[in-house]
Amino acid sequence: MARIASLDLGSNSFHLLVAETRPRNRIRRLRTRKHMVRLGEPVNRTGALGKDAYSRGLKAVEDLFSLAKEMDATELCVVGTDALRRAEDGDAFLDELRERLGIHVQLLPGESEAALSLLGMSSALNIPNDEQVIGLDLGGGSFEVALGTATQTDVGVSLPLGGAVTMDWLSDPPLLSEEVILFNHCVQLFTDARIAIDPHRKHPTKPIRVIGTAGSIRSLGRLAITLATGVEVEQVRGVVVTRSQINLAHHRLCSIDVHDRMEIEAISAQRADLLPGCGVSLLACMDVFGVDSLTLCDWGLREGVLLDLVNGCTHIDPTQVVSL
Repeated sequence: MARIASLDLGSNSFHLLVAETRPRNRIRRLRTRKHMVRLGEPVNRTGALGKDAYSRGLKAVEDLFSLAKEMDATELCVVGTDALRRAEDGDAFLDELRERLGIHVQLLPGESEAALSLLGMSSALNIPNDEQVIGLDLGGGSFEVALGTATQTDVGVSLPLGGAVTMDWLSDPPLLSEEVILFNHCVQLFTDARIAIDPHRKHPTKPIRVIGTAGSIRSLGRLAITLATGVEVEQVRGVVVTRSQINLAHHRLCSIDVHDRMEIEAISAQRADLLPGCGVSLLACMDVFGVDSLTLCDWGLREGVLLDLVNGCTHIDPTQVVSL
């Protein structure tokens, strides 16, 4: 069995996954490490990473690259998402990583990001190969929606509705009027996404399973379950949360400021400032797609990258994978 690694340079965090290959082109996670770098915030404000985020990003990659080597990974696939796609100084950042560490970063188109996230979720939940599902991935810069099966993505859409983007619309705590304006904006974008996705539905009149991944969705789901049951859940893979439960959790988060949100044990303190905006976009998505319940998942883009790598590289460029 080989050890391989993926490094996701996201808009909110940089996240390393080291895994072991398994029979039948599967993987087993061995180690993860995350650095909150918040690239999306300066990019949203100025269009560039800027000196501070640029420096944070370089240090984070150096640390995560060292861990991958310490874990005896033989290959490392590094991908970049929304913030690096948009940053004016993104190319300079990628060039410096290549010069310093020999790392080649693959900037994923939004559609590929959606497809890889769906691949990771489908594998974790053992979705049957013939079952069509919808996968949601709510990041710091973008919100991906993908329709497909465990073996094929039929269509993927990426929208500029990540947590760092939507919070620019809101005060802290948000005013109801601000939430309404943001919600209507999200509905417009998700309506366009549904128009693109619906023609690919195999059974458009039947209910479809919807899966959600990424830290913000899991934090909202974890709080929703805690408020509904009084029990705090740690492992959320396969846990189903309803739209009404998420709505209740969202209202709870919007009734207090970020300092009080950071004290809530059921959510990640590192994401407490972004969750009101994430809640608005997630609820708008569920409304537009007619989703009554959401299955939570702890696998997504990073796992999808490695699964694509061991299954023949539909979305990943194998020539850009780093040998360690």
